[in-house]
This record gives sequence, C-alpha cells and structure tokens, in this order.
Amino acid sequence: MQLLNIALPKGRLELFYCGSAPEKRVAGAFARAFAALPRQGALEPVQTIRRPARETCRVVTEELDVGQGKLCIGCRTDCTDMAAAMLMNAMFGGATTSKLFVNVRERLSLCYYADSAYHRLKGLVTVSSGIEFQNYGRAVEEILRQLEALRRGDWEDWEIEGARQSLVNSLRTMEDSAGSMEDFVMGQAAAGSDETIPGLIAALAEVTPERVRAAAEKLAALAVLVLALNAVCLACGAASILAVGETAAWGDLLRYHAALLGMQLEIGGVCFGLSALLRRSSFGLAMGLAAVMYFLGLVINLDQGMAWLRFVTPYYYADAARIYAGEALAGPLAAGCLLGAAGAAWGLWRYGRKDIAA
Repeated sequence: MQLLNIALPKGRLELFYCGSAPEKRVAGAFARAFAALPRQGALEPVQTIRRPARETCRVVTEELDVGQGKLCIGCRTDCTDMAAAMLMNAMFGGATTSKLFVNVRERLSLCYYADSAYHRLKGLVTVSSGIEFQNYGRAVEEILRQLEALRRGDWEDWEIEGARQSLVNSLRTMEDSAGSMEDFVMGQAAAGSDETIPGLIAALAEVTPERVRAAAEKLAALAVLVLALNAVCLACGAASILAVGETAAWGDLLRYHAALLGMQLEIGGVCFGLSALLRRSSFGLAMGLAAVMYFLGLVINLDQGMAWLRFVTPYYYADAARIYAGEALAGPLAAGCLLGAAGAAWGLWRYGRKDIAA
C-alpha cells in the first residue's frame, strides 16, 4: 500500500487502447476516469546508462554436471540507428537465413541452436547457443568469424533481403494481436520513441540508400584520382618541354592528354561495373581488362579487317600517332564514352542492391 501511495501521485502513466472508437473519445474517457487520482506531477523514468565496451574480453565459466553446455556472448554497440541495428542483428543471428543459423548450426554442426538478440535500450547484442563441451573453442571462433564477416560486409544479397523480409513479416504480424501491439508500444515508450510499426517497416526499407551513397563515393573517388593523376602528368610534360626550350603543338598535346583521360575513365567505368558483380576486390581483373584492350588495339594495326574494333578498345582513339596525324577519332571516342558511362551506371544500379564493406 505504501508503494501504491507513492506510485499513484507521481508514477508515469502509459495508457494503451486498441479498437475502433475515435482517439479523442477514448482519451476523454480515460481522462475522466483518472481525474480523481491525486496527481502531483509525474516522475521521469530512470534512463538506461550505456557503458563503453571493455578493452579486453571477460570470460566467465560456470561448471555444472550436465550433458549440454550453454554458450553466451555479449557485444556492445553504440549504434543509434534502430532500423540498421535490427537488420544487422537479423543477418547475424536473428533469422533462419542468418549467418549463425546457416553456418554455425547447419553447415558446421557446432551447436544445437545459435541465435542473437538486439537490446536497443542497453546497446547490446547477445548470442545464445547450445553446444557440446568439446566444441566450445571452435564454436566461439566461428561465431566471432561470422561477426567479423558481417562487419566487413561479406554477405550475399539473399542474406540481407531474407533478414529484411523476416523483420517486416514479424512487424506486420504484430498488428494481428492487441497484446503484441501493446508490447511494441510499451517498448517504444520506454525507449522514448514514437515510431510506429508502419514507420519502422518503412525505415527498414530505407536502409539501402547508404549503399547507393557509398557506391557514388567510390565512383567519385575513382574519377578524382584519375583527373588528379592526368593533371600532374600534363603539368610535368608541359614543364619539361618549356625547360628544354622546345616548342610543341599544344593543341595536339592537349587532345592527346584528353584522349588518355577518356581512355582511363572508360576502363575505370567498365571495371567499376564489373566490380559490382564480385564479392571481393580483384586487381587482376582490372589489369587483365586493360591488357585485353591494349591487345585489341594491336590487332587493328595488324589486320585492317578488324577495324570495327576501334569502337571497342580505347587504345585506338588514345593513340598519339593517330592524334598527331589528325585522324578523325570522334566516333571511337563517343563509343568509348558510352561504354564507360554504361559500366558506371550499371555499377551504381547494382551496388544499390548489395552492401559494400566499409
């Protein structure tokens, strides 16, 4: 009774209603019903303190006379993006398409079960697993390996889409149960959030723009690097000509460097598009593509019947001899620009549908 006398005048009241009556009518009914309460101003609830991660991992072992062990791992996160953190946890161990379920449980059979949970109020991600005692070391190693793979962005499209769909379906089924909706809203109130179920579903769908921005930054970095390198090369070449007191056909020299820039951007755009199909970077692919293009340029010089290749390889329109001879190169140059732009556009579209490692 003493606690009740403290709670009634100062406790925070959270009222939930699920039904077809208008909101104002329900609010008025509750206001009249509780009007007689001796309210003296509500106290704000105690805020959860988020603590930083330890510098070293702490291991706690409890031994019992049982046949199956319980492995628990806790990780701290300072992520404040709820939708992104939910999706990350679903990919890690919160769904049947997750890395823990597919790899640790199914593929390697290191545990009876393995899942993870995201505790947003405390900023924690916990892993729970049932294991044989002799599999303890391997299970810990593999769970942490899967977490590292997730951190690097080493996953397939179906993993993130499966996790997203699992979360969306779970949220939608909440609307079929008044109790589930009440639990959700109570959790939102405790977290100080007014986000609704439809709003959270929309937020999950909007996690992808970060990938598009990351792809655009990657492409922009490529273009800036190429432009900077060409500017340095042109400046050094011009300075060398002036230093030795020679005269140069500056118009042809600028056209030559412009053609080199176009060639590099074309190959860069094509490589960018191809990289979107790969899970990891491949330096060999880029070098191989450049070598093939150079070889096609040699083929044109050796066989006039292969002249159509001038619209494929950028080494044709970037050939200094052709430029200084005044040969018409507008057609091959335009074809190269279209090819490079197509590769870059494909890469941006493709990267918008897969995640990029940070």
